[in-house]
Amino acid sequence: MPYSKTLVLVIEDDSHISRLVRNHFEKAFPSVRVEIAGSPAKAQMICERFKPHVIIWDGEPNERGTREEYAACIPDHFWKRVIPISSVPESQTHAQTKGALPALPKPQESLNAWAAQVTAAAKSILAPPKPGKR
Repeated sequence: MPYSKTLVLVIEDDSHISRLVRNHFEKAFPSVRVEIAGSPAKAQMICERFKPHVIIWDGEPNERGTREEYAACIPDHFWKRVIPISSVPESQTHAQTKGALPALPKPQESLNAWAAQVTAAAKSILAPPKPGKR
């Protein structure tokens, strides 16, 4: 795939979920680069170096990072382009206080339909309407 200046960052430690989201984005936006970060350290490095256009953020603590580390890995000025996907109320509240987009929590079932919703929610950020069109 050729290099793309448009980047989607998926911060999710569950490889099944992150690959599913990546696959939906790559199908919907073939020219967009999708990076997956399974840890807060990798997410922070990608945010600092590559400045993602959209961030899909789980933010749940695990063996790779605490809730605080996942919350701090996104610079404040990027939160307006974050789609929270956590189903945990504390993470959703944190994202709301930072100015994130509406949450699309991961369901237990129908993950393909959910990933399509996440992709559709990001569309307005990745492909803003052209001037003169509404």
